[in-house]
Amino acid sequence: MSSKLPKTLPIDRISIKGLKSTTDMVVWLMGFVKALDNLYALLRDHIENGGMGTPNWDIKEAKAADVASGDANTVGDLMVKHKTTGVEHLFESA
Repeated sequence: MSSKLPKTLPIDRISIKGLKSTTDMVVWLMGFVKALDNLYALLRDHIENGGMGTPNWDIKEAKAADVASGDANTVGDLMVKHKTTGVEHLFESA
């Protein structure tokens, strides 16, 4: 799974120097707000889905159900699982 997050905020940096009026500023700021909203939506989806991953690993924070099943010691422990071999690693909270 590759990240859908852009490497930089997709804002129009070049036109900042060309802002000549309050109307120009409002238009530019609306584009900036739209870029921030899109970034926030991607981050929120990621956080609400409970984890992250790479092409070979799934990574998530342990929940109460993981503790109850014995897969984690404490809620919030970092659980890492290799997708191919199924090998799991648990990194305990400090």
